[in-house]
Amino acid sequence: MLSYDNIEDYDKIFVSKVFTDTKVPDEILNDAKVEYGGTGFYYDKAKPLPYEIEHCKPDYSLYNEFVRLRLEKGDKPKTLEYYTNYSIGFATRGCIRRCSFCVNKNYTKCLRSSPISEFVDKNRRYICLLDDNVLACEDWKKVFEELKETGKRFQFKQGIDERLLTDEKCKTIFGSRWIGDFIFAFDNIKDKKIIEHKLKMIRKYTRRRIKFYCFCGYNHDSPDNIESYTNNFWANDIKDLFERIKEKIKFIETDFEKSIKYNPSMTCSPKIPKNREKFFSDLDNYELNILIKKYLPKQKLKNKIYNFLRRIKRNVIGK
Repeated sequence: MLSYDNIEDYDKIFVSKVFTDTKVPDEILNDAKVEYGGTGFYYDKAKPLPYEIEHCKPDYSLYNEFVRLRLEKGDKPKTLEYYTNYSIGFATRGCIRRCSFCVNKNYTKCLRSSPISEFVDKNRRYICLLDDNVLACEDWKKVFEELKETGKRFQFKQGIDERLLTDEKCKTIFGSRWIGDFIFAFDNIKDKKIIEHKLKMIRKYTRRRIKFYCFCGYNHDSPDNIESYTNNFWANDIKDLFERIKEKIKFIETDFEKSIKYNPSMTCSPKIPKNREKFFSDLDNYELNILIKKYLPKQKLKNKIYNFLRRIKRNVIGK
């Protein structure tokens, strides 16, 4: 159902929502034939789904009409890819952190929820996992083994708990068929030291881009005390946020004039390559070295590398 216009045609209607700000008309919720639930209604008090519902194969065709309407309104197919090209589900449920702001705060551990095969559609190219803290699960390795067996590329949509990384986990994650950026969570400035330590560990296994979700606007010490959210709190909160961002930025001082010389696009717009759009549309589908070979002519690449090395030689040894 994409609207509530014809609810009289049904004997029983089930309504669920994930987010509390999703609007559902009161007259719908008060209808005798309607049963509703989910974290959007009850947050951390939501009842678990019946086993038969939790473990049934998703019917991805339910998205078809929604996708058709969005395309008619002008949405780009790429923006609807999660509805058209991804199998979506949970391999694990729960978390060990018990963060007071989180919908999972009542969990004390992370357990296997479903085998990957339970929600994977062979006709869909990718897999999107919504697990809250897969690395906290004792069977985390089995999850990645099952993902590998599918032969499909995948991503975990939530921020991964970097504090739980080990060398074995790094080797598994960064050697997998992961789509897009690796995104971790950095919620509290108090975790600064362990975050830095794990970042060094990460760099032993990959040079790919690492991103962080940085949580802010929350008093970790007195979350429910409204009076604690003073001007002083907000000032420190902003400071803590930028401290976390700063820790992730690595930079090298350089001469500005020299930078412009070797990278004129810093001050003027470069000519847009003809394959630019294709390159970025494929960015999540291929490794960077494959993209370069696919969209950059070999001779041009050789010339660029040669000229780059020649400049380095001239600057270093003066020849």
